[in-house]
Amino acid sequence: MPATDKYGQEIPYSLLTDSPDAQALGKGIADAAAGRSVMRFASAANRGATLIGDSAAQEGMVTYVKDADRIDYYDGANWQPLTPGPWIPFPVASGISYNSGSPAYRLVNGVVEMRGTLRRTDGEGFDAESVIHLGTLPGGYWPGYYRYYIVATEWAAQIHARLEIDPTNGWINALILEGSPHWIAVDGVSSSL
Repeated sequence: MPATDKYGQEIPYSLLTDSPDAQALGKGIADAAAGRSVMRFASAANRGATLIGDSAAQEGMVTYVKDADRIDYYDGANWQPLTPGPWIPFPVASGISYNSGSPAYRLVNGVVEMRGTLRRTDGEGFDAESVIHLGTLPGGYWPGYYRYYIVATEWAAQIHARLEIDPTNGWINALILEGSPHWIAVDGVSSSL
């Protein structure tokens, strides 16, 4: 009967009194060690297709997801990121373009973070007192409820915009109360899922 490692990780090894079976010894060590190491997968979908049945994810498992360049851990119900995901280019609406700061969003431990500034594609200023659809976050990045923020615009400190994220469709809208600034910032906007 095999014994287990001294670190309490339940990695088996054969005793001299065990009947010889190199295949069982190797498989026991490999299976136990793999589940306790940082496993590598091409994508989260590949991970989901691999970790099923008797190889299903166990609480505390850690994986590296190559396409997202991210390390995740399994909390017993869901995979949670340990490292920030990559910045993903901001999904602008029709008539909206990037202005500066490489507009993008990413997921960090259940929180969506945004960066950058956006402008109208035609170069004109945004219209005051109108709702401006800036873009739409993809599913999986929507907040659980409406989120509102005060964000910077091109002009003086007294001219700002109200930013809203809609939890029903991921739309990001802005409202400018006065002036007609040429850009709106999403820098520092963060929203828990």
